[in-house]
Amino acid sequence: MALENLYAWARAVRSPSFLNRNDVRPLNLRIEDAAEGAGLGAGGFVRLTRAAAEPSFWSALEKAALPSDLARKDSVYFVITTRCNNGRAYPDENGGVRFRTCAHCLNGSGPNGASMTEREIEETVASMPFPLREIEISGGETLMPETLPLTLHTLRLCSERYGSNLMLSLQTNGDFLLSPRRCVETIRALQRCGLRRLVVASMDIYHGRGSSAQEQFEERLRHYARIRKNLKQIPSVVVKSGNFQELPDDPRVLSVHFFGADIQNRFDGFIIEDLAPNIRAVRAGLISERDNGVRYCSRHAGARGFLGSDGDDQIAINGGYAYPCCWFTEFPLGDVRGRSVSKTLLAYTLDPLALAMHLGEPRRAVEAIEAAYPSATVRLRALADKTTALNECSACRHFTVEYAEAMRSANPAAYERLWQDLTVPWNHRTDPEYNAVFASWA
Repeated sequence: MALENLYAWARAVRSPSFLNRNDVRPLNLRIEDAAEGAGLGAGGFVRLTRAAAEPSFWSALEKAALPSDLARKDSVYFVITTRCNNGRAYPDENGGVRFRTCAHCLNGSGPNGASMTEREIEETVASMPFPLREIEISGGETLMPETLPLTLHTLRLCSERYGSNLMLSLQTNGDFLLSPRRCVETIRALQRCGLRRLVVASMDIYHGRGSSAQEQFEERLRHYARIRKNLKQIPSVVVKSGNFQELPDDPRVLSVHFFGADIQNRFDGFIIEDLAPNIRAVRAGLISERDNGVRYCSRHAGARGFLGSDGDDQIAINGGYAYPCCWFTEFPLGDVRGRSVSKTLLAYTLDPLALAMHLGEPRRAVEAIEAAYPSATVRLRALADKTTALNECSACRHFTVEYAEAMRSANPAAYERLWQDLTVPWNHRTDPEYNAVFASWA
């Protein structure tokens, strides 16, 4: 019975009424209404969280076959490597290391990065939700000679599992597409493995080479022009948006999207305005943790809808670990190499912080804690107050660390599985590239 109630609750969480952007009521009231609407009655959410304290609840979930409507997702952002050719550094006046390029990198990529193994890729693809509309494969640099065989293997696996209707796309910095012959050979090999869309994610001064911002900008324009010229040898169309409706229906026609992360909009629509507030960018002085500029959580690649919805929703998988957003939370949702992504997400429908992220408003987590976890309320409200001056992503990361500790005390059985501090290839506390000795850089 507990699992049937969990399924009913998960459907309520995925519903348009729960995700309604115009609903400004406190999160605890929205949760209470959703639970009653799901037939769980008053206090239904609290009863479910108590059921999750029983080991039998989790063992039953692991053995269960999920209903098909709870197994689907819209999109997966899949990072298969953090190795990249584009990392460069130089010594600063104090003898430390500063980034010359890629100081804004979300994935902690660089010459010292690591790649998943073929077996890990196979385990992860097999665990992904089914069906899916889109998988976007990223790095690191996916077209480096050392990485390209793994990229082709990943594309083949995804295409074989999901079929030709899958919007299978690949992110690259474009450096290995500058030779006309190499560009054509590489793209045709990718298309034979099922590639439908190419995303050149480097149209910004942080990837550009030059001694000034203007030189870096001009180099990126030349970079873009050369790739676009090379792609004219292949049936392709350039789109200025990630909007699925603008992409060609014919799988033989490659769609191409150029964008970057420059602060200034100088690439004619092919950029994201403002930098993502990740710790590498903070360390490099490009952004402050107190910079409350763009709110990413409510965007497509942010956490909004990550628990599932009736439309556009995405999760990120980096090195075999799932995250609510491609900007990456402090802790992953869990290791999904061989474990169902859909079941991992289902467990998080009982977590107040995850529900707040699902709404694209992580700061509202404290509104949902009091009813289910009164012993943690005072501590977490005080922590939330301390993080109000930080930007949304930084506040979320700082909050999650103490939140997870408090919740482990309140519900040990559930939080042995939720918000675990796992050893991952890269997170916001550990950046192998930033801490690398200067002499080790390629």
